[in-house]
Amino acid sequence: VRSVILSEIVFPYFLAIVFIFWGIASIIASVSTRANRYWWLYLINGILLLIIGFFFLEAGYVQNMMMVSFLTALSSTGALPLP
Repeated sequence: VRSVILSEIVFPYFLAIVFIFWGIASIIASVSTRANRYWWLYLINGILLLIIGFFFLEAGYVQNMMMVSFLTALSSTGALPLP
């Protein structure tokens, strides 16, 4: 936390692990709630979260923090409730 350089190195990988975990959890939730009407939305959400997580893994050593902030903004727009 004290070193800015170390934080920039570790932060994309931390976010990648979080989004990959959320993606796997969403896919498992879609399989377990298959009797519901819109179970496939959980599946699509899980696949998209996995893709964003893998983009974070790639952005960790290829891009800078600009790519990380873009992917975080992209992934958080789907989490907001509609008015």
